[in-house]
Amino acid sequence: MLVTSAALGALIQGIGQLTRNGWQANLPRGTRRAARALTNRRRRRWHKVDDAHREAWPSRPSARARGRPVPEAPRCSCRTGSRTEPPPRSGAWPATGSVSAGPARPTWIADRVRAMDLRVLAAHELDLESAWPRPWLVLPDAARTELRTARSAYDEAAGLDAWSLPYLVLGAAGGPP
Repeated sequence: MLVTSAALGALIQGIGQLTRNGWQANLPRGTRRAARALTNRRRRRWHKVDDAHREAWPSRPSARARGRPVPEAPRCSCRTGSRTEPPPRSGAWPATGSVSAGPARPTWIADRVRAMDLRVLAAHELDLESAWPRPWLVLPDAARTELRTARSAYDEAAGLDAWSLPYLVLGAAGGPP
């Protein structure tokens, strides 16, 4: 019983690592075709919603009724089809600081991380992926602790997600004996 529990724990840790890699789109070679298909599906859905937004934007009756000009719908930078090209540096970021580019990764989480990378690249011309070790060395302890806490919470979420798989199998099999 003890050996089985240890083996299940090790298996779950491995699944947790795969979950983290999947969320970040760090996928093994054999799954890249499926990831590309998922990214294309997300991109098509995003463009469908974006096109509907563009069609609805000029028909806002409240602005027209007040005699104010209706601004042109915002343009997204992802229509170029490039997966790695960041949006233009001037005027690309709304006041909210969020990125208006469409999906370029198979998961929502990976797109959020990509958006943060692109935002820092556009604002500071700093590629975080290659430059990260240097800022980490000069960060104050409070900031490092906060980042470690966030990473720990992220890892715990992936671990909890990994634990759902055995429970799913157990539930599909009819529950515990």
